[in-house]
Amino acid sequence: MAQSADNHVSHRLLDENEQLRTALECALEENARMAEERERSLHRMAVLSSELRAARALKARSLAEAEAGTQADGDTVEALRPRAKQGEVEEELRVALEELQVLTEELEAANASLHETNRQLDVRVEERTRRLNHTNEVLRTTEASFRTIADLVPDLLWRTDALGRATWFNERWARYSGQLDETPLGWGWLEAVHPDDRAAARAEWERAVAGEGDYQQEFRIRRAAGDYHWFLVRADAMRDGDGRIVNWYVAGTDIHAQREALEALRQSELRFRTLVEGMSPLAWRAQIGGHWTWCSRQWTAYAAAPFCLGGETAN
Repeated sequence: MAQSADNHVSHRLLDENEQLRTALECALEENARMAEERERSLHRMAVLSSELRAARALKARSLAEAEAGTQADGDTVEALRPRAKQGEVEEELRVALEELQVLTEELEAANASLHETNRQLDVRVEERTRRLNHTNEVLRTTEASFRTIADLVPDLLWRTDALGRATWFNERWARYSGQLDETPLGWGWLEAVHPDDRAAARAEWERAVAGEGDYQQEFRIRRAAGDYHWFLVRADAMRDGDGRIVNWYVAGTDIHAQREALEALRQSELRFRTLVEGMSPLAWRAQIGGHWTWCSRQWTAYAAAPFCLGGETAN
C-alpha cells in the first residue's frame, strides 16, 4: 500500500509539472506570434519610410522645377500629386507607428509575463523535484527494508502483477529452487512445480486472480538438488485507493515435514489395526474416563453390535 501511495504522489507531481510545461509552451507560442507581427510591422514601416523618402524627393524636385519656371501651366495637377502621395504615405506611416507601439507594449508585457511564468515554473519544478526525490528516497528505503525482511523469513515469497504474472521473488526462492535472475518471472515459476501438480496449481491460481478471491493450495516445489518438498502456498491482493488490485503477494511455507509426519502416523495406524485384526482377543481403545474411541472387528462380532459405543469400528 505504501508503494501505491508513493506512485500516486509521483504521478501527481509529474502531472503538475507537465501542466506547467504546457502553459510555458503556450506562452512561448503567443510571444513568438507577437514577435512575428512586430517584425511584419517593422518591415511595413521600412517600406513606408522608403516610399516617404521617394515622395519627398519627388516633391523637392517638383518645387525646384517650379522655382526655375520650367513647369508649364498644364503641369500644375501633376506637380500637386507628389504632395498628395507624401500625405498618404505619412498617414500610413503614422498608423503603422501607432500599431508598432501597441505591439511593442504588448510584447513587453508578454515578455514580462513569460519571465514571471518561467520563474514560477523554475520554483515549482525545483520544489516538486525535491519532493519527488524525497518520495523516491523513501520508496527506495521502504523497498530495501521490505527486501531485507523478505530475505530473512523462512518462506518462499514472490510478487505478481494484477494479472497474476510474477514480477519479483525473494532470495530464498533462488537458493531453494535454483531458479536465478529472470527465470521464474512471468509463469516461469511453474517449471519448479512438480509435473503432477503443475496444471492444478496454475488453474487454481488463475481462478483466484480472475475472481479476486483468496488463494490457498498445497503442491510440491522442486529443490535445487532435484527432489521435491510439499508447500502450503497462500496469496493476498494489494489494492490501490480505488480498491483495484495492483499486486498479489504470495507466500510458500514448507510443510514437507508435517506431511511426512502425517503419512508416518497414518502408516503406523494402519499397521496397528492390521496387527490387532490378526489377534483373537477382543480389543478396544478408550480415553481416560471410559469413552471408547475404537474397537476391533472381533468385538463387534462378539457383541453383535455394528459399532462401538461412542467410537469407531476397525475397518
